[in-house]
Amino acid sequence: RFATGRCAAGAVRSRSLRPVLRGADRFLRAHPKAYWMYALRADCRRSPEINDFSAALRDLEKAVALNPVCSWAWAYLSRARMVSGARLKALEAIDRAVAMSPECGWFHIWRGELLRRLGQTREAIDDFDRGLSLDPNYELGYAWRGGAKRVLGLAKEAIDDFNMAAALDPSYAWTFHERSLAGKAL
Repeated sequence: RFATGRCAAGAVRSRSLRPVLRGADRFLRAHPKAYWMYALRADCRRSPEINDFSAALRDLEKAVALNPVCSWAWAYLSRARMVSGARLKALEAIDRAVAMSPECGWFHIWRGELLRRLGQTREAIDDFDRGLSLDPNYELGYAWRGGAKRVLGLAKEAIDDFNMAAALDPSYAWTFHERSLAGKAL
């Protein structure tokens, strides 16, 4: 915990994640089995500033190897795998996370988004529904569920979801683009 705080303080002071990476590297040299530090370093590596997804993926693979019962590490591994193009492996990872922590709305919503991207739209909506019942203020859940409903031709329901997403986060441009496409179908 102390190391995490020191890393975060370094990022705040320098307005950069590079000191966090250096701190994580130092910490991992001294504590090579600290799975959570691999996950932290991976999060930094996949940031827009660093943009090193292959290294982030390796760090997350190491984190789950060191602690295979950490649901959050599996969830982050799922995201990294999706970005790398390994969508089915991403789905396997988020399935593990959901099995370990079925009460986490974000996990269900992320699995729904993966299913939506894989063309399993009805299954995706089921996961979005479950996730939003657990976390009703997660704007991406509404946006992504709206996208799935739009694909199924449920324009009115999709627009309702897009409106809720926009109310929760008016800065997510994808919501407005998708809402305009759903509006054309009415």
